[in-house]
Amino acid sequence: MSWTAPPSNGSTITSYTRDLEPRRPQLCVDERSPHLHRERALNGTPYTFTVTATNGVGTGPASSASTAVTPAAVPGAPTGVSATAGDSSAGVSWDRTTFQRVDDHQLQP
Repeated sequence: MSWTAPPSNGSTITSYTRDLEPRRPQLCVDERSPHLHRERALNGTPYTFTVTATNGVGTGPASSASTAVTPAAVPGAPTGVSATAGDSSAGVSWDRTTFQRVDDHQLQP
């Protein structure tokens, strides 16, 4: 997340506070940099963000809300699953066209 720093209006900006909807704990960024990379958002939930700046005089108004973003979500269910019986074994296949990369196949009985 990033934003354009507002005018400080005569007193140095000392912190930014980011708020998100739906509500999660606020995160105060005690840096003067208008960038934030670590969030406490829940995967699969869409969020919008607002930011306020604070200087020695007080906290200014909140920014307009950002566009909604959704952190990573769990993958969908594989499709086209089929199994074939063998001699003391079974072969399992599924449609892999929806996956870009698979590092490990975990088969459970």
